[in-house]
Amino acid sequence: MATAQIQHSKLFPDEPGRQAHYQRMIEAGESERMAEMLAAQQPPGLGLTTASFLRGRRDGGLSNPEVNAHYRKIALEAGVNPHGQVYSSPLASYPGDPDAWISTPDEAKAVAERKGLKLEGGISYTASRYEAPVGDENVDFSTKEYEVAPDIVSDEMEMQAASNPELLTEWKSKPKVFEEAKETTKARLSGRD
Repeated sequence: MATAQIQHSKLFPDEPGRQAHYQRMIEAGESERMAEMLAAQQPPGLGLTTASFLRGRRDGGLSNPEVNAHYRKIALEAGVNPHGQVYSSPLASYPGDPDAWISTPDEAKAVAERKGLKLEGGISYTASRYEAPVGDENVDFSTKEYEVAPDIVSDEMEMQAASNPELLTEWKSKPKVFEEAKETTKARLSGRD
């Protein structure tokens, strides 16, 4: 007895192995929903729910109470009530951005869409107007010369002086030596040394 080959729509067009597994289960008499769940290896109800999204995030989700209080104040001043919401730094355009206070995955997606962001992780979403950041994989950074920011050079110079007070005395009395040390530190931190 010949059996008819049942053709089902391609649920996994980019994954021929999963599609074949799905097809075999259907042909063996499994329901379409069960075959889809097993082929996808994703049980029902385990997606990102609001409860699972908020689980473990207390008091705004920020670990530093002072930062939390400051961001809440900024939100309230902007007319956003942060009560029952969490602050999501990846959605913020700047520290304390009131738009980053969200309470559901759908709100996170709405903010991402409005700002043209791409989210990866617990919430995966790419805004329709998403533009990859400058410096994406198409740029060959091996040919670009990196120059460290001046404040980083200053911080490093301060650490050197703190660990060697005689060095600080020498730099104060000999400005040329200080400038040479600064240039050497800048070159080292920029990867040219």
